[in-house]
Amino acid sequence: MTVRNVIVDPGGSYALNVDTGADFAVVEYSRFNASSGEKVFRVNGNNATFRRNEATGGQDCFWMGAPENLLVENNYYHDATGGPSAHADGFQWAPGLGQQVTTTTIIRGNYFDLNNPTIGVTEILWAADNGALIIFESNYLKPWGGLTIRAWGDPGSPVIARYNVYDDIFQTLLGSGEMDSRYDAAWSVVPEVLDDSAFICNRYADGSFIEQTWVKGGTTHVTTGCPSYP
Repeated sequence: MTVRNVIVDPGGSYALNVDTGADFAVVEYSRFNASSGEKVFRVNGNNATFRRNEATGGQDCFWMGAPENLLVENNYYHDATGGPSAHADGFQWAPGLGQQVTTTTIIRGNYFDLNNPTIGVTEILWAADNGALIIFESNYLKPWGGLTIRAWGDPGSPVIARYNVYDDIFQTLLGSGEMDSRYDAAWSVVPEVLDDSAFICNRYADGSFIEQTWVKGGTTHVTTGCPSYP
């Protein structure tokens, strides 16, 4: 399946559903406008690539079961819908499905801007309970409510977060209590699901590195050997 150069305004639960049994999908150069209460993308199929799309609205950009070989790169997601009771995630791996992922998910070069100060608890990346290795790299992150990246569960979903750029406003928000006090951090993980070198060369837009004191879960922010910036 290839979806290219389209505009989608859904009337149902998802703007695009790549369901179980779909073995190959390329979605690119398109715009998806989800309405309130909807999720933009549902992905259970394998070998899916989402590239250079714009998605707006919804409560969750990607809702996923256990897709194998997922690549999401150079997309723009912004303006989620919902109020205080909403739980909007950029990426949510559905917990409790009992499905395990053996391949690597790559989320690279995307721009995330929730742009909704009224919305409830949110994460840009919520990786739970399916074992996928997730490489989250070279993304630009605007403030996203509370927690920015969360990995947890048994066996958990190891996450490598590297070369990402956090908007400068994070320097005020992180550690200040202005974000959700439970998840007032740039990075929060269950220590058992990854090693100490999984948070690598992440910066603010001004080029300075994320402070170690704002990295929760027992990991160390590696700031040596980083590529030049910008």
